[in-house]
Amino acid sequence: MMKVRHFYLKGNVRITQSCREYATTHWREYDAVIGLCENAVPGIEVSYLHLPVKDEDTPDEHHIEAWVDFGVGALSGGRNLLIHCEAGQNRSVIISSLVEALFDKRNWWDIVEMYHDEMLKEDPPANWWPYDHWEKAISEWLLKLVVRPPASPIVPPHFSPISMEEAIKMAGASRPDFLESLYRYSKMLPVPATVVEMGTRLAESTIAIASALKGTGGTLITIDPVFKTGEVWILDAHRRGPGYVNVKVKDVLNRLTALGLDGIVSIVPDYSFNTLARWDGRKISALFCDGEHTYESVLRDCDWMQFVPPGGYAWFDDWISPVERAVMDYIRDHGEWQLIHKSTDAPTDEWCVSILKKDD
Repeated sequence: MMKVRHFYLKGNVRITQSCREYATTHWREYDAVIGLCENAVPGIEVSYLHLPVKDEDTPDEHHIEAWVDFGVGALSGGRNLLIHCEAGQNRSVIISSLVEALFDKRNWWDIVEMYHDEMLKEDPPANWWPYDHWEKAISEWLLKLVVRPPASPIVPPHFSPISMEEAIKMAGASRPDFLESLYRYSKMLPVPATVVEMGTRLAESTIAIASALKGTGGTLITIDPVFKTGEVWILDAHRRGPGYVNVKVKDVLNRLTALGLDGIVSIVPDYSFNTLARWDGRKISALFCDGEHTYESVLRDCDWMQFVPPGGYAWFDDWISPVERAVMDYIRDHGEWQLIHKSTDAPTDEWCVSILKKDD
């Protein structure tokens, strides 16, 4: 029989995922149970949500919301929660990770990766990742939570400044040091500042930079060809496996509007090199590059650095080999730039943001 896994333990709150057989014999040890397999466990006398779904089926948003509401509600009440499917290897692990992430206000993929690492320690080890179709459904459901207008206390009036803490909270990303760096250096720019961003994605960096510019008369020009298609890729295939999730551009735009940043952000639906070819030569205070990460693309984006005046900044996300090599080659050939900062919260350079300053 598969070993029972206890992933979450905090005070008297315990969340466990396991199989139907375990639930049949151990339900009395819990205050609440979620059942995901087709046949309910008979005789359970504690609070029991039996809402089945098959491995091969895609859960709809009503199922996900019901599991989360029940699970987070149980944990919030200090109760032990058991989540079971048939074998305890897939469905229950996925929902357990989601409930834990939302209860503890953490990034879902951080919990997924933690579960993955824990299951590799099992005997025998299990190389677990969420099913592609489950990942897509849950990611789309989570995004709807993200793009909903935040509660009013963290949305200041349209023209009032936004603090760094408010900006990070509104951006909602899992890399606070990265967002803090962008916000702080944006605040240091002469006013009114013009910042150019390449690669909008879900607008986390857009929100951090625009929040710093709010109330100063500054402008953020964000460039991304996905605005032509109406979709945004939000999951990285090389880290997460297949199963990209598409997010409608209107959701990103609605998010900026809800935060009162639409008057600061100017969106260019094109490639950065096309935009550069049309650029009118005006100076930009800072540049944030998070576009395509090939050597040739990054080197081409570095051509934007000619429009940054002395004392200005260039920020590069994902300081992986092609990015770092292209930037350092550009600096070698053109001089004038110094690497002054690398974020410290990234687990690897792959997620690291680096900041360069142009010599005064």
